[in-house]
Amino acid sequence: MRQYIEYAQSLQTKYFNRSHLLITYEISKKVLLLGKYIASKRPFKKLKNKFLRPFDVVERISKQVYRLKLPDRLKQLHDIFYIVLLELYITRPSYEPPTIKNIEEDP
Repeated sequence: MRQYIEYAQSLQTKYFNRSHLLITYEISKKVLLLGKYIASKRPFKKLKNKFLRPFDVVERISKQVYRLKLPDRLKQLHDIFYIVLLELYITRPSYEPPTIKNIEEDP
């Protein structure tokens, strides 16, 4: 019975490791924050920006949690984010990231 459990565990480990990559971000690198769970003043959900502007990584709290340096306009947000909500920012010479409006402002 024990050998069947070990065999099942080895199969699960093999298939998990095949599709999961360990992603790490260095301190002071820029990352994009997924804007899916952040409120915006856009009239329709499909018009929201997919990612918010690049933010600096301040600290790695655990393997999958990072602290970001947020501007004062986003001080009401918690500054700790799960790795799934982050994506490495790759600079492009002619691209200007969208600006963030103050959430408390009226349109």
